[in-house]
This record gives sequence, structure tokens and C-alpha cells, in this order.
Amino acid sequence: MMRSLSTLPPGCAEVRPPADPAGFAKWQSEIVNFKTGSMEEALPGLLIKQKLASPLRPDINNLKFSPDGTHLLAQDEGGIQVLTRDPFAVLFFIDAADAEKAFFTPDSRSIVFYNSSLRVETWDIASQRRISVHEMTLNQPCIQTLLSPDGAYLACLRQDFSLVLLEVASGQVVAQKNNFVEVYDYWSYLMLVLAVNSHQASFAHLAFSPDGRYFLAGSMHDDFAFDIQLKRPFSLPGKMRALLRYSFAFLGTDRIVGIDLDAPLKSPVLRFPSGERLVELQLSDSVHVGPPGHGNFAMVWPLRDKPLGVLNIDTGKLLVRYDRDAGDIYDNWVVTERIDGRLALLDVVQKKETATVQLSQSPLGALTAASVSAGLKWLAVSSRTRGAIFDLVSNTRFRYTRSFHGAWFSQDDMLYADFPKFDNEERKIVRVNLSATGSFSLLEELKDTVASFHGPYLLIEKANGKN
Repeated sequence: MMRSLSTLPPGCAEVRPPADPAGFAKWQSEIVNFKTGSMEEALPGLLIKQKLASPLRPDINNLKFSPDGTHLLAQDEGGIQVLTRDPFAVLFFIDAADAEKAFFTPDSRSIVFYNSSLRVETWDIASQRRISVHEMTLNQPCIQTLLSPDGAYLACLRQDFSLVLLEVASGQVVAQKNNFVEVYDYWSYLMLVLAVNSHQASFAHLAFSPDGRYFLAGSMHDDFAFDIQLKRPFSLPGKMRALLRYSFAFLGTDRIVGIDLDAPLKSPVLRFPSGERLVELQLSDSVHVGPPGHGNFAMVWPLRDKPLGVLNIDTGKLLVRYDRDAGDIYDNWVVTERIDGRLALLDVVQKKETATVQLSQSPLGALTAASVSAGLKWLAVSSRTRGAIFDLVSNTRFRYTRSFHGAWFSQDDMLYADFPKFDNEERKIVRVNLSATGSFSLLEELKDTVASFHGPYLLIEKANGKN
């Protein structure tokens, strides 16, 4: 090999220049602080550009208090608004389109979130800047994921149904449990296929302790407990292992609440990790439980008549019922989104609203539908939670609607829209009269029908031999 070096052309065998730590640090800083909004707009052939006076605002899908109760976050499809509790005001905005639900780190100093491509970001509250970012590259996709409270570890249920715990910074496997989930029927496999790219499956129930030390997971087939600090699995008492089969949550670092599938009306709160039974709650196998911001409570959803509620552990009664599926509680403080889109802070002891705040406009996330009329007079656009119809000539919002998944304008000022199933309403094709009345009329209900909306055409799939 050494002899062959002399035969190489000049320059091929030269020693590489020394590393440039300063240059690398500069490049790394630029990557960490890169913002898509800072890119220069380039639209060749642009004829008309109009800013909507009343833009579409996404629904809040995540409301959380910080562990110390001094801050809150309000997240929608476009990003995360960070607020102070006292005064109740917006502090800054994090651009995080279509991110998974964000949360505060255990020390309340940072906010952590990730997206479907497993890009994990940490933002410092004091400096209002992103301080770390990791793009995880895995050799096998995750069908279900959960990030630890400090953003250091990612739980991943793989396509082969093995459960792994990964270190975010390095991507190395810290723990693994093979054959964690068993799937026997066709519908479960179909659910698997649909979940591969969205991480939205729920084959297993996963949870980290609030301090990030412990990781618990359960399925109908198996359970797993891991001490992250000591890097080793540990055993749980049988009564606690049974809770991991279905929905469960940490209530602080020393208690767990879960649904007892054998006796839901006697669902326990257990001491962790000893398994001592502390109290029994009358729950149901049709609800899920989650941790509160702080206090002797549990978040419960869905309720019979509301999407979300707060259960008082001391009384076993519902303390708060939310009209929306996002909300949180910190001792006697409750945060919720009002119908008018403002955030409200309530004192449940005094039973009154103490403060409200108007959130800044957030960019839209992924759209479910968008259409413009031939004469550029009308625009219909929908996100995953809300939709709207705009009169572009007068620059006004003509109608607010719920989310729709297809839209088309006819020549006679009619909008045809595909509204998916929602609560007790079946999927339907609706015609909207864009005259002054703006009336809605049902064209066709698509109950138990496989159909897709393509401009002026509705493609309906039927089995052989059926009309």
C-alpha cells in the first residue's frame, strides 16, 4: 500500500487539512437556528397576491401548564404559543407545523416536541431560542412513538412489533423487547399499514414518569418496565402490570392511575413502584386517563357529553368538563379555549374567569382541502379541524365551517364540499349557496360508503353484484 502511494497523481496523497472546530460550530448553529419563514419568497409568474383580512385559525389541540406553574403552552397545527401565567400573556411563538404534542421539560425551563419525521427540537424559554435539534434516522419505521419529558429518549414500537427505547442524540438502542404486540385479525393489520407514516397507532400503552427516570409500556400481550437512570429493566407487582394493558398515566413520580379492565368501576390509583392500592375510582373501559399539570387530579376523555374532563381524585367526581378536547389544570387554575378563540384562565375554587388572552395568528398546518373559483372570487380552505369560505373580492370571511376533505366551485356560485363523519353526523356531500343567504343543503349522505371527491365528480366504489 505504501509503495502504491508513489504512483498516485500529485495531490491525491496529500494530508487532509486539519479540522475546523470554529467553522463546524458556526455551521451547526446555523442549522439549529434555521427557520423556514426566513427563506426568500420566489413565485415566478405571480399575477395576484392577497393577504386575507380574517385568516383561518386552527383549533388548539394541546394546552399544558409547566411543572412549576409559571408558564403555559398552546399548540395548534401551525405551531406553539408560549405564555406566562401571571400576567396571562403570550411570550413568544414557535414555528412547529404539524408537530406531535409538545411539553415542558421537568425543570420548566424548556419546551420539547418532535414531528412525524422524528425531528426532535428543544427550545429555551428564557432566551426564546431553539437550543438543540436532532434528526433521527432509523432502519425500521415506528408505528407508535413517545418522547421522554427531557427529550433525551424515544420509545418506538416497530413494524415487527418489537418495542425499543432509543437515545435521541445517537439513535442507539437502550432497551428492546421483541414480540411486544400480537396481531391476529385483518383489521389490526390494516390499522398497522395506515399508521406506519403517522405514528398514530395505539397498539401499546406507553408512559414516561414526569422526571424522565422510568419508562412503562403495556399491551394485551406483554408489559415492560425500564429504569433509564440505571439502564436496566425492573419488575412490577402483578396488580400494576394488569393496569398497563389499557390506558394508564403517572400522577406525579410516585403514583399511577389506570383502567382496570376486569372491574372498571374499581379502577385504582397505585403507589409506584410498590403497587400499594391508595384509592379506587369509578371509571369505564371506554375512556382514557392522562396526567394533570399539577394537583390530585386526572384528565379523562372522552366523556359522555364532552370531549375532556378533570377528575378529582379526592372526591372521585368530575371537577371540570371541557367543551374542547384540549385543556389542563394546575391546582385551582384551569386553562381552556373559548368559543371565540381566546384562551381563558379560570379559578375553580372561586368559580370565575380571571383572565383571557388573544393568541397571535398561527400559520396553517397540512390542509385537508383547498379550492378556488374560476373567476378568483371565492376561496375554500380547510385544515384538520376547521374550514372557511372567503370572498376574495371584498376580502372577507364568508363562512366558518368544520373541517372538510374536498371542495369544488361550480360556475353558478355554488360550493360542493365533502364533510367527513363527525360525532353523530355521517359523512355527507353538501352544497353551499354563495349568494347572500349562504345556505347549506344536503346532496348525499355517504354512510358506510367508500367514496372520493374529485372536482365535479364523486367516485363511489361498490362491491361486485351491488347497485
